[in-house]
Amino acid sequence: FDACKAGGEEDEEKCQKAGWEAISDFLRNKTRFDGYFPMDLAETAAQAKVRDIKHYYHLYFPDGRYPDAVSSAARAIFEQMWELGLKLMKWIDDGISEGTWEKLKKQDMASLVDTCCKEQTLFRILHYPTYDG
Repeated sequence: FDACKAGGEEDEEKCQKAGWEAISDFLRNKTRFDGYFPMDLAETAAQAKVRDIKHYYHLYFPDGRYPDAVSSAARAIFEQMWELGLKLMKWIDDGISEGTWEKLKKQDMASLVDTCCKEQTLFRILHYPTYDG
């Protein structure tokens, strides 16, 4: 809803409808675990007694399910984070000693960069509503 209004749409009813469609049409997929996760499906943190107060989308690019309201900017952010993640993993790979690499090779382990798969990388957009309590 807020993104619709921020995008310049003045028809509040149209924005409200778009928000509900984005929720109902993209409700969590139990096989792939993508789509919209309402607050009643949020996790409970370790040792916590109360469920987290949040709702979110799980996105997989390019094949995940998400509403049109997920802008090209969100996809661009995902790409930038993906590239940053690869760079960080390469730095870790570069810092591993030869002795450690030998041990890893004996266990059929590859470099961190080689273990990455963009299609299986989760991008989670979270919203924590205001809470007075």
